[in-house]
Formats: sequence, C-alpha cells, structure tokens
Amino acid sequence: MRTFLVLFILVGLGFLAFPQNLWGNTFTDWPELTLRPEDILEVTFTFPLDASSLREDTVWVSEHESGEIPLAVRVTVTGEDPRKLQVFPLEERWPAGKTYYLFLGSGLRSQEGVPLGKPVRLSFRVLAPEGAEPPAASEPAPSHVATGPGEVLQAAAKALDALDFAALRELLSSDLRQSLEGDPAVSEEEVRKVARALREAREVEVSSDEAFYEMTVDGVTYPITLKREGEEWKIERF
Repeated sequence: MRTFLVLFILVGLGFLAFPQNLWGNTFTDWPELTLRPEDILEVTFTFPLDASSLREDTVWVSEHESGEIPLAVRVTVTGEDPRKLQVFPLEERWPAGKTYYLFLGSGLRSQEGVPLGKPVRLSFRVLAPEGAEPPAASEPAPSHVATGPGEVLQAAAKALDALDFAALRELLSSDLRQSLEGDPAVSEEEVRKVARALREAREVEVSSDEAFYEMTVDGVTYPITLKREGEEWKIERF
C-alpha cells in the first residue's frame, strides 16, 4: 500500500475560507489531491501530535464538503514518528471514482499543546481502476507543503529565544534578507522581548497571499507583514 504524504504545519493557516460546516467552523481549503484506492493518506506535522486530541470532531472524512455524515475510517499516529497521522479506509481500499474530504478540526494539537488554529479541509479524489496509472518507481509520491503565517511567527520567536539568527533569516522574505547584514546589534534582553512579542502577536487580517499581524513591545505596537513566496509564508516586515 502506497503512502500519500501531506506535510502540514500547526497554527494559523491562511488560505481560502469556506462557509461554515455542520460543526459551526469555517475551514481553510486545500487543493484537491488524487489517490489510488490502495493509498494511505499520511499527514506529517511539524511537531509530535498529541494522540489524545484525535477525536471524531478533530479528524474525520466525509463525502460531503460540509463535513456531514462522517465515514468510518481508521486514524492513527505512527509509533515510529508521532508527527505522522495516517488515515485508512476501514476496508483497506478507498472506494474508487469518488471525491472525499479530510477534515482537521481546531482541537487537534501537538504534544506541547500548540493548536492547529483554523480548521482545515482537504479534498482528495480516488481514481477509478481503469483510469489509474501508477507512477514510475523512480518518482516520489507527490506532496503539498503548507507553512502558515502564525507558525512562521512562532518559529521566528523560537529562533530568537535560541539567538539563532541564521534560522531567523530563513523565515524572512528574500527582499528583507538582502537588506540585512550580520547579526542585529541589540542586547539579549531586547531579543527576548521581541521573541515574546512575536509569540503573542495578534492576527489582523489574512488573505491567500498576505497576512498582517501586530505585536507589542514595551507598550508600543508594531505591524508585522508576511507574504507568500511560492508555497511558503515569509516575514516581509516586523
């Protein structure tokens, strides 16, 4: 059975919001995937997943885009790598020729208590046998990489806490990186303040390719702008 990988990032994903579903949530929507009937849908998070947060209202599959009438599926966190969530059909094969929707609710969280943020909906189409052609053995299984703006800010805060400015630069936009040279000439205390402010930053507005946040340092509020570069969010200004 082939594993179909989706890389997922916890916290604050900023794509197209869909209408409210049966559970009263507004979902962030992801592009449709294509699976073969024998594929396993595997979601890899950035942090180890708290298995106790796996419930019928945090991970479920439905034939309906609203999330109604959940299907019976088996959901597990792999023992070898607790970052990986696997979703199996109970009959070991997805019924062919249909489109399904995987829902990840906001109650899903990491072992450190980091929440998913906005609930996510991921559609996947299962190929009919006569139309399915297995990929060449040398080709890797396709994957989708998602980096949410909220997660980028959390990663930036973590980099500053560790005084790891090289890691911080990787989170900056190409334009902002080019404008900076060397490590910032600030005290460790000031760096910690900025890290704390980034961790507590407030979301102002998020669209499909731009996000605006605010952070407060010593009583002064500063704007933060993030933009999408390819499939990743990068800090444009803070």
